[in-house]
Amino acid sequence: MKIIFTCIFLSIFVLTISCSDSEMGEELSGQWKANTISVSGDSVQHQLSNKIELDLNYPEYKFSNGQVSEEGSYYIKDQFLNLEKGTDTVKNVRKIEILKFSNDSLELLLIDPASQRKVLFIR
Repeated sequence: MKIIFTCIFLSIFVLTISCSDSEMGEELSGQWKANTISVSGDSVQHQLSNKIELDLNYPEYKFSNGQVSEEGSYYIKDQFLNLEKGTDTVKNVRKIEILKFSNDSLELLLIDPASQRKVLFIR
């Protein structure tokens, strides 16, 4: 049993270090639609409308929720999606933790002063 856990840990470790931050940024490229949201401490997942979109075209991003939209550049560093917007002299960077990533799903942890929310995006 100990050998199985060791093998699983080593596999995850190799997969984690085998993908550089810039490669992961390119792998994230595509159009993502928010599917579900859950607030930390709440086990219920709430369905979201298809209006919430995150379009990643490395290194540029566009976000829209039907009412508000923004765009800028993005990069990946240490399992965080870093969204930059602003001018060359003044840039605002928002760090969003990447909880899970696969070819068809992306789970992000959004943190603001009032709460923490997990949002699942699908392609």
